[in-house]
Amino acid sequence: MPSASANPGHPTAPTGPTRRSLRLAAARVAAAAVDDAAAAAARPATAAPAPAPATAPLAATATTRRMLRAAATAGATTGTTPASTVGTTTTLPRPTPSAARDHAVAGDAPRPEAQRTRRELRAAVTCPPPFALIDGPAAASPAPRSRSVRAAKGATALALSAALAVSGFALQEGVGATPPHVATEAVGARQQHVARVANAETARLTAQAEAWAAGQRTQALQVAAAAIEQADAVAATAAPVVDPGAVAPLDQAVASLEAMIGSAEPAPGTTQAAETELRDTLLERTSRASGGRGAVPTDGDAEAPAEATPAPQAPVAPVSDLAATQEMVQVAEQVTALAAQVQAATEARIAENAARAAAEAAAAEMARKVAIAEAAPNGEIPAEALCAPAFAADELLRCDAAEALERLNEAYRAEHGHDLSVVSSYRSYGMQVATRRSRGGLAATPGTSNHGRAVAVDFGNFGRLGSFSHPDYLWMKEHGPAFGWHHPSIMEPGGGGPQEPWHWEYGTDAGWDSPNR
Repeated sequence: MPSASANPGHPTAPTGPTRRSLRLAAARVAAAAVDDAAAAAARPATAAPAPAPATAPLAATATTRRMLRAAATAGATTGTTPASTVGTTTTLPRPTPSAARDHAVAGDAPRPEAQRTRRELRAAVTCPPPFALIDGPAAASPAPRSRSVRAAKGATALALSAALAVSGFALQEGVGATPPHVATEAVGARQQHVARVANAETARLTAQAEAWAAGQRTQALQVAAAAIEQADAVAATAAPVVDPGAVAPLDQAVASLEAMIGSAEPAPGTTQAAETELRDTLLERTSRASGGRGAVPTDGDAEAPAEATPAPQAPVAPVSDLAATQEMVQVAEQVTALAAQVQAATEARIAENAARAAAEAAAAEMARKVAIAEAAPNGEIPAEALCAPAFAADELLRCDAAEALERLNEAYRAEHGHDLSVVSSYRSYGMQVATRRSRGGLAATPGTSNHGRAVAVDFGNFGRLGSFSHPDYLWMKEHGPAFGWHHPSIMEPGGGGPQEPWHWEYGTDAGWDSPNR
């Protein structure tokens, strides 16, 4: 069945308030409360406050739908009629935002609720004056305070603030104050703590430094041990070979190093036993080696032995003395360098001696073979007593002649770029017989030729018979005699013998043996 509010002309009484009527009623009540508050504020201070509205069906804070309905129901029960007539619909024109702004700027009196916007009505309801206690159907605005009351309250507040400030300062001063002896003890305790920390750090760093220095000293002793061992070995090898004056600087450096090792203090801690054993070993080896090492000669007389120079005594240095450790390493390096120099000189002298010995042995062997060749009859020299030149391995000569021909060929090759061509050298007696048979008067009588003595050669490409203009012949005439090789004068132009420019002989220029051979 339709409600009575649906038909305004229906005579039947409405069954209950509508939502719209409740909102309008609440808006009117709130507007009335705001107007009364404004009027009370405009009155003089001595005037009595205006009585509260007789009818205030709704509380100023009733803004929700449920509260509005409850306020409307309570008004209907008490007989208070809401501002809007039940059963009638009133349309309230809403002011435009520009009109509301103009009204607010102008500062006119509050507008009627019919001309207010919904936001203004809600703000009027939900924002009561400060310190207003709403405990009834309507809240009355508090009366303005008199100037004397405000001044008294301000003075009271100022006095309370000053008292609180003074008490706060007093409390702060009382809390922060420290007795003098307590402050002195605290400073002393802090200083002692700082000193203990510094001492502990110093002890730690000192221990680390000592350990590092001990390791450096151990390494220095090891380097010194290796240097002395090398020097002893070099000195033992060089003693019979090298002149004693060459070993004198090494002996002096070793003596200085031995003195430093003997005067060095062992490192404290775990390395003491190792360093002591190492130093004892070095000193023992030094005492053994000192007997075999010769005395250091003076600069004036290298041959005559001089009195032994006493070993310099190095000052006792603690393990932390890095300068002494570094000096020991430097002396050890100096000993090593001197030992290397003596070793090089010894090796060079040994090589020189070996070469000289080899040359002497070769010369002795050559002399032995030459003697055998000279003692043998012409054309009957044993093959083991003859030598072949290096550039002509198939040719045999007396060993001294072969060695001279090698040196001559080296000079020829350096100038011409190729070796001499040897076509004939030693001839046995039978070979000379065959040559005489084939060549006739151009070959010597068997048993009289220098080919049978192994001191004559025939070169190829030296020109024709009786021609002495070939460049090789001219070169040999210029350089051959410097190496002991000659062209026989009997074979020279006008010599009376066969004109052979290719025939050359070592150590003689006769061209053949004497009749006595």
